[in-house]
Amino acid sequence: MAAESIADMAYQYTLACQTLQSSLRSAGNSSDTNAEKTTALKTFADTLSEMLPEDVTASPQYQYYDAMFDYQAELYSAQTAAERDTALSAFYTAIGEITAEA
Repeated sequence: MAAESIADMAYQYTLACQTLQSSLRSAGNSSDTNAEKTTALKTFADTLSEMLPEDVTASPQYQYYDAMFDYQAELYSAQTAAERDTALSAFYTAIGEITAEA
């Protein structure tokens, strides 16, 4: 659900940033640090998406941002060249599906 006011959005954003920082610190103690960082980043991105109005998240610009954010998050957990190639392929697929309204 989109934030109803600037004050609410600022509060939600602050909480999301604090949660991200905490999750990234906790990831340092995990057996699979990179995967935990990826999860933290994706959770942060999802939280930001929920805060924004639907017309913003439906825009081609936001869809590109979201695809790039997912790609960067996947790179954190990629440990081989094949996994990095898979992440890049998923990014290309995602941006290929973005359509602009006429």
